[in-house]
Amino acid sequence: SALLFCHTCHNKSRVICSLTLFFFCIKMNSESTSEDEQPKCILIPFLKMSGEQLVCTPDQEFDGSLCELIDRYPSEKNAHYPDIRIRKSYIMSYNNETKNAKWVYEILNNDTLKINCKENGSFGKNEFEGYEQGHLAAAANHRWCQEAYHDTFLMSNMTPQLEEVNNSFMKIVENFCRKKAIDENVRNVHVYTGPLYLKFVRGKYVVLEPEKEEKPGKKIPTHYFKVAFVEDKNGIVNLHSFVVPQIEKEEKDFPEPKVEQFVCDIVKIQKLSGLRFMESLTKLAVLSG
Repeated sequence: SALLFCHTCHNKSRVICSLTLFFFCIKMNSESTSEDEQPKCILIPFLKMSGEQLVCTPDQEFDGSLCELIDRYPSEKNAHYPDIRIRKSYIMSYNNETKNAKWVYEILNNDTLKINCKENGSFGKNEFEGYEQGHLAAAANHRWCQEAYHDTFLMSNMTPQLEEVNNSFMKIVENFCRKKAIDENVRNVHVYTGPLYLKFVRGKYVVLEPEKEEKPGKKIPTHYFKVAFVEDKNGIVNLHSFVVPQIEKEEKDFPEPKVEQFVCDIVKIQKLSGLRFMESLTKLAVLSG
């Protein structure tokens, strides 16, 4: 039996296909990066998050090419950021149309993953009928202080998630990032997380066109992306990027998926999200100009 991909659209319809088909389509529709689009700059708002200058070496190896970590927000078409929210444990760009974040950026390392505060599960009732309150910046990532932990429970950091996604699929990817962050050779793991709103049309995934909601409230994502730049102590950066669909298991005894099943090409994620987490030096100069 296959996992079912439950796709919630504006008209309340549900499109069902197997998880196997989902990953096949992602793989088949991935685009190779052209030579003039080779990643040279990785965009992370590190200074705004940490209050510290980047300590990375200027030239770092990334997939066989040299790159640089640049202190700025990810770029997007016609980019302007009217609602940037800086919290103790993360930075986000909030989308007032979907009532969800466009992206959330957080830093994971040995210090941020220390447990210095108590867990507190009483943050009010769940407002998402039929869904759980799914964190974008995970609460388990930020128990290094009480304020950082509490900030992860703000509604702006949550989206409606199916139980299977919240308690299994997202946790698999989150655990992967945490495991990388506590490696003794790793300095920081820079993580972007955000929602996607997609539909499957003629053999590929496309972005849902904005529609007026019948009821005001949070739009329900069909997928989630997570992009992790693992920066080691020698200044080498490795990329790991994932897409997690909003799915339920057809059978509860279905084997737990592996993190490899959620791997997705960063080029595909950038296309579907409208965001660019990496830019060439030439493009960055144009945007800065």
